[in-house]
Amino acid sequence: MHLPLEGQFHLPQFLASATEPAEREGARLRGGLPSGGLPSRRMACGEGVAGAADSRPTEAARTPSSWGPLLWILVFGAIVRLAVWGLFAGADEQIVDAQDYDRLAVGLVETGSYVTPAGNLSSLRPPLYPWCVSIGYRLFGIQNFEAIRLGQAALSLLTVVIVFRIGALAFSERVGLLGAAAYCFYPSALGFNNLILSETLFTFLVTLSVWLVAEAIARESLGWLLTAGLVLGLGALVRSILWLFAPALAVLLLFLCTGTVAKRLAMSAGMLVAFAITISPWAYRNTQVQKTLTLIDVMGGRNVMMGNYEHTPLERSWATIELVQGDRSWISVLRAEHGSLQGLTQGQIDKLAMRHGVRYMVEHPGVTLQRSLVRGFNFWQLDRTLIAGMQSGFWGQVSKPVFLLIAIMIVGYYAALAFAALFGIVFAQPRDWRFHILLLANIGFPWLVHSAIFAHSRYHLPVMPLACLYLAVAFVSLVRIQAERPRWRLWLACGLCAVLCLAWGRELWMVDLAQMSSRL
Repeated sequence: MHLPLEGQFHLPQFLASATEPAEREGARLRGGLPSGGLPSRRMACGEGVAGAADSRPTEAARTPSSWGPLLWILVFGAIVRLAVWGLFAGADEQIVDAQDYDRLAVGLVETGSYVTPAGNLSSLRPPLYPWCVSIGYRLFGIQNFEAIRLGQAALSLLTVVIVFRIGALAFSERVGLLGAAAYCFYPSALGFNNLILSETLFTFLVTLSVWLVAEAIARESLGWLLTAGLVLGLGALVRSILWLFAPALAVLLLFLCTGTVAKRLAMSAGMLVAFAITISPWAYRNTQVQKTLTLIDVMGGRNVMMGNYEHTPLERSWATIELVQGDRSWISVLRAEHGSLQGLTQGQIDKLAMRHGVRYMVEHPGVTLQRSLVRGFNFWQLDRTLIAGMQSGFWGQVSKPVFLLIAIMIVGYYAALAFAALFGIVFAQPRDWRFHILLLANIGFPWLVHSAIFAHSRYHLPVMPLACLYLAVAFVSLVRIQAERPRWRLWLACGLCAVLCLAWGRELWMVDLAQMSSRL
């Protein structure tokens, strides 16, 4: 892979650029920056704040002091992934989304086009993930799920390496290693590697884009931002939420980049142009097929409406399509409002649904706020997708003791990670606060968007690599957390954890127990 940065980019430099010894980092932070380093906040903003570390590769920075520990993390991670992969061997895909991706991939192999089972051109799903699955089918046989799962397991190991690089760049080598280890053995990610779902690929692309933007900020490099725009475009072709994030990131870059206004505009615009070029062929194809502007897919409008119309349930709004049927369904409401929808493309129907949903949100701000608050907590709910799948027998029969052990491990790991990440966010002391802002933007943006539409615990998986870095920050800062005075930040972190616990308890009481009672 080649990235434009004053010449060629090579994997050894990628791995080694974060491996300068910790004592040299400390000396650099205490003594200021060498010539050509990352600008301090004084240089960037005109204020005196302790400087940021030099992120440009130097001879000292190429000393692989952390390669050994990272290599061991990857080795053990590969062993664990192979073991989990073996547990899923021979299992069919029972999840509806996975079955859709499989059908699209089979259609690509057999016809070379994205088609529905009836043979019509489809824009229902973003194209990149089914295309990747179809490549696996061509190489290893149609519906060879084991090959796809093994490839996703390998891709998740690359995500671990990138997590290390982000942590070393934004905080320290120690944070990078701890964050990489935390994500490497995150149970839900290990499980989702073995599902024919887009989470693993999307998580890799999101994490890669964060690293590229961080490097671009550190190096003041347009080339790295152009590459980040390309990767963001690929990410949008996996999950359409990223086409909303790209313009927001472009605005944020105006404040995160340094230099003259013209330079900041050029770097921001360059990233956005690279993003637009990446998605434009698919957007052109979709627009021709759907006879209306359709950038990525035709799901956005109906998702907005299903999460925001007169019959949207307050709880589990992500399941509106299953919970609300008949005359109250979103498509029936559209037919009642506009008459027969016959002759309209799916894209045109999606536009009608978008208008209906947005209009309802504007006309009912109180209801929208209440729903958004519930969905905001739904986004951070306990990891239970895999647990529900095991309980339903999706991957074969599991004994009760084994089921309980796996469930406790999945839920407990996520809960501990979430609590520690909140402490890390509150107590973070990055090399440069621009890195902190970048990480929080990548966590906060999807949270806010899903809060406005509908949210499921599965949707937080792509930001968990960044949460693992904040977990690492909390562990590295334990002594400082205990000793800090005044203790307002400690109380703030504890309060956020308490709010999260209350949200989890509310979900168990209001939703899970209510469902159990209705079945008795």
